[in-house]
Amino acid sequence: MASSDEEVISRVADGCLDALRALSDRFGRVIVAVATRVLGNRADAEEVAADVIWQIWREGTNFDPRSSSVKAYLIASARSHSLDRLRARQSRRRPSAGAIEPAPKPASDLLASKVTSKHARVASSALDEEERRLLELAYYSELSVVEIGERVGMPSASVKPGIRTAMIKLRSSLKDARS
Repeated sequence: MASSDEEVISRVADGCLDALRALSDRFGRVIVAVATRVLGNRADAEEVAADVIWQIWREGTNFDPRSSSVKAYLIASARSHSLDRLRARQSRRRPSAGAIEPAPKPASDLLASKVTSKHARVASSALDEEERRLLELAYYSELSVVEIGERVGMPSASVKPGIRTAMIKLRSSLKDARS
């Protein structure tokens, strides 16, 4: 009988190598997908996935099942590690004059990937274009709230509530899609 995600992460925290393998099997592709989305580089994304899994091995007791699901915790860790790696990469690189940053890929690419579920695609279709754009910029760029507001032509005081509204709508749609 398969163990729940919470049981697996608990066993990882207790030092069970088989549980670590199970955790990696269950969530490795999702972690790589999130990291690839942020970094734009599969090799770096795979290194981030390894970092995230090993962090769980070392610090698994820090996971609190009352605060989030295992999947949400791992996705947040993947995003955080990816942004750290991106910042480190950018600090080592000197910008050339006239260099143009590539536009971020739309979040719908990630949601449409094989790694994410059909439920996520259905739920994301409930968002309007502005909500989707706010979420993309909030989660996949290093822009501040003010910069996001400038980019989408919205007062900065409206950006955070807009992101929150989009998250609530997405969460509600996910619950409906699973039912």
